[in-house]
Amino acid sequence: MREEEARDALERAGSVENRVRRGGRWLAGYGALYGTGSIAVVLAVGLAPHGPLRTGVIAVCGVMMVVVLVVWAATRPVKPRGFAWLHTAMIAGWAVLYTVALNVGLRAFPGDPAWWVPMAVATAVPPWVMAAYMLRTSGGRA
Repeated sequence: MREEEARDALERAGSVENRVRRGGRWLAGYGALYGTGSIAVVLAVGLAPHGPLRTGVIAVCGVMMVVVLVVWAATRPVKPRGFAWLHTAMIAGWAVLYTVALNVGLRAFPGDPAWWVPMAVATAVPPWVMAAYMLRTSGGRA
């Protein structure tokens, strides 16, 4: 291989790497939307007026949000490096906070904004941290 051919090959490889890196930015948007949706669901569970349809409506909305995000994620052409562990860690952190928020809140703080607002924001932290990490490592905006 001549020097000119080697330079061209390195340039093409660098171009592909940049496109793939930018292609993984979608995970930042996913994390931002997941965190924001989590806030909405937790606030709805804790602060919505009690009624016969409350639980069903909130559950359907929460499930719809997750289904839309999962389908959207599955259709992305590029998965960022370390996607599996990063997404698993985010979901695990979120699940712990979400479980604590709902189990403790529904038993000890029903309808108390002093519990539900901070806990709703806390459930958004793992997805938002993932989003910030992806923006940082992908070199730009989502």
